[in-house]
Amino acid sequence: MTPFRRLWLGQTVSLLGDFVALFAVQVAVVFRMHGNATDMASVFIASLLPSIVLGPVAGMFADRWDPRRTAIASDMARGVLVLLLACAYTLPQICAISFAVSCFSSFFAPARAITLPLLVPPDLLLAANAHMQQSMQVVRIAGPAVASALVATFGERVCYAADGATFFCSALLLASLRFKRPASQAPPRDLFHDLGAGFGFLFTDPRFSFVVFSMTAGTFAAGCFGALA
Repeated sequence: MTPFRRLWLGQTVSLLGDFVALFAVQVAVVFRMHGNATDMASVFIASLLPSIVLGPVAGMFADRWDPRRTAIASDMARGVLVLLLACAYTLPQICAISFAVSCFSSFFAPARAITLPLLVPPDLLLAANAHMQQSMQVVRIAGPAVASALVATFGERVCYAADGATFFCSALLLASLRFKRPASQAPPRDLFHDLGAGFGFLFTDPRFSFVVFSMTAGTFAAGCFGALA
């Protein structure tokens, strides 16, 4: 199996596990805890808040650290946290674990994005990115069906165990990768300068600003419909 396929398989498996765990959490909150709409919205907010707060900072740290080790550590931490959901019997416990999982996911996503160009030749990078995105959309479609079948058959705690296993599987696949970051790609050391430059570019380049704010609006709308569902 090529390094790219190992990276792709790890992302696909862990993303499918995410859907299974999210569906299991919804079942636990609605049916076992008899939660209301506010309770369900609290879980969604706890899962999404770290990506808003930590996203820019996590990306810069992931750019400075070893991307493979960052992704592996993130997978291992998320695997342990998801297993702890089986011991969560109250809504605050579920929200706290969901928040922690999302914190580590904020570091995994940029580390994975940095790793891809190191594994794929420049002329194949566009096709590789398209393949990764396509697999993500397929999982988004198939994930709810798989999750509902697993929850209905085995219950939510088995689903938490399955999700934890997917993260450990992804970590093993990442650990099997061998690559070295070129010295020319080493990031600068001034963290705050990079943060200011990034936000400055966001608010001064109209094309980039349009893309970012459009995606933000779309994500917000999707989150609202998800909570309503």
